[in-house]
Amino acid sequence: MKKAVILFVLLVLAVTLSATIQNEVEATAKRLLAELCQNNRSIPYVHRNYFPMTYALTMNTRDFGCTNMLVEIWDGTEWQDAMQWDFYYDGEGRVSGYDQYFYGPGYTVAYFYYEILYDAQDRVTELWMDVDFGTGTVAGSHEIYTYGNDWLDHYFLEGDYGAGSYMNQEQADYTYTSGELTLAEYQEWEEDLTAWVNQQKYTFTYDNGLLDTVLDQWWDTDNSSWINEYFETFTMLSNTRPSVEIVQMWNGSAFENSERFSYTYPRYEHTERLEEDWINGGWINAGLEQVTYNNDDLPQQVDRFIWDGSTWQDDERYIYTYGPSGTNPNLVEPISCIRNYPNPFNPQTTIEFSVTQTSPFGKLEIFNLKGQVIHTQEFSSGNHSYVWNATDQASGIYFYKISSGDFSETKKMILMK
Repeated sequence: MKKAVILFVLLVLAVTLSATIQNEVEATAKRLLAELCQNNRSIPYVHRNYFPMTYALTMNTRDFGCTNMLVEIWDGTEWQDAMQWDFYYDGEGRVSGYDQYFYGPGYTVAYFYYEILYDAQDRVTELWMDVDFGTGTVAGSHEIYTYGNDWLDHYFLEGDYGAGSYMNQEQADYTYTSGELTLAEYQEWEEDLTAWVNQQKYTFTYDNGLLDTVLDQWWDTDNSSWINEYFETFTMLSNTRPSVEIVQMWNGSAFENSERFSYTYPRYEHTERLEEDWINGGWINAGLEQVTYNNDDLPQQVDRFIWDGSTWQDDERYIYTYGPSGTNPNLVEPISCIRNYPNPFNPQTTIEFSVTQTSPFGKLEIFNLKGQVIHTQEFSSGNHSYVWNATDQASGIYFYKISSGDFSETKKMILMK
């Protein structure tokens, strides 16, 4: 699990929660992001697992066209909300941003707001994240992706999190051989040393062009050497479909079995994944995942169960919702070229968009973070440019929603006074 993923989990855990809720949120966050990467069709299987998680998440969301995903945890008697994602798309069907919410018992723990930028080749180049723990939105992190030829070459992460300025956090370099990722090296910023220090690296091998093994190593600063962490062996059906994955952990002198994952594929994506733990010289049931799909062959719900020694028990579930842009992102929408500038702004911003048809009328709405409508404007066909003056509003995040008939699109804007 990459530092960027662990970071936001730790931020969530900084909020006062019970030990049980903390453990559930942390475990669910890690497993959820792993699942999102597993379901990605846009990049090869090896890249889904070892590129920065947010990169894989972005690509996954764009491919699926999902507008909302809700994560629920079974508390023994009923399902409790744990996390939620709301995704937003631009006029070209790309994910322009997404909001992420973590829930505690009866309230929202934290909000994360993401904005995504692309290059001319339709590749993610930057990802901005802001965070709000209920005390006001602050700058969070900034990720930068650079490419060599067709592949991600370098990854850089810097963070603010209310410090007042962005500071180095993590960077990674990727090495390819004959178009295959063979080495991923991560470094973290040591502020005391004012230098980049080795953190983690993955070494990949292939068999006939398919992923075969992955070696994970961590840097031992005291001894200035790489220390083995785990070793994965894959049996692949294709470059995106593993059949069996075996994880072995380093015990100090040798690798020993730890986990095994077996996948069932009656379709393109897996419908079942069995997780087993190595105990007393044999594989024992540990977890089961079952995926159901809608009529468009998209994941509708993912159910996860844990083995109690005799039967499978509910653990958590993921519920996907798809909007108009998720049905076919290449369709010509009645409203396009939606943007606002400047963003961030103070005290006014211009919202622009083009309307080819309205049915029966179009509407522009501006919301605050509480979901309250603070401005409404109706419009007809044509090109539109509206100036919104927020002099009487407090600094923070606002959303503008443009809708016409069955079409609607919501985008985020930031007022910084």
